[in-house]
Amino acid sequence: MKWAMRLRVAFYLSQALDYCSSKGRVTPESVVYIFGTMLLDLLSGKHIPPSHALDLIRGKNFLMLMNSCLEGHFSNDDGSELVQLATRCLQYEARERPNAKSLVTSLMSLQKETEV
Repeated sequence: MKWAMRLRVAFYLSQALDYCSSKGRVTPESVVYIFGTMLLDLLSGKHIPPSHALDLIRGKNFLMLMNSCLEGHFSNDDGSELVQLATRCLQYEARERPNAKSLVTSLMSLQKETEV
């Protein structure tokens, strides 16, 4: 899956999760946590168990986490921003996680290609 499509998927997922959390069907904190796991899976190209995700991210170059097929298809700033966003979503303390609306805003600013 190309970089732009991965960004598009992440963006649409964040919108869907924002809708779900605003309708009270799930807790906003759990929505954001699950989004963090999905975002990390999109970036790495493999499933990383949430219990291992933060340990893997801490102290590592984010490029080591990225799926190698994405090399050259994203800027270092965009890649770093998405890994940091995933990290914030996976915080143990729910109050340290961003809310769903801020996820949408963060991902909207990264949407550069209109066609994917």
